[in-house]
Amino acid sequence: MKAGGRRMPGHCRPLRPEGTFYHGKAGFETFSKLKPVFRQARLNGAGLLAPPYGKRFETMLKMLLR
Repeated sequence: MKAGGRRMPGHCRPLRPEGTFYHGKAGFETFSKLKPVFRQARLNGAGLLAPPYGKRFETMLKMLLR
């Protein structure tokens, strides 16, 4: 690779059998774009706490206050 007439060091060497770059895990993480992942539960009870409160809410409240 040439940049501006100077030869740049080759950071990406061929893959090894393990599937990592020449620099190992640190090199892989350097060239990866890490993104946060949000996973939502299948059953989401947040909707039960939002108004308008209906008969279900009153029933649950009675059960909790016993």
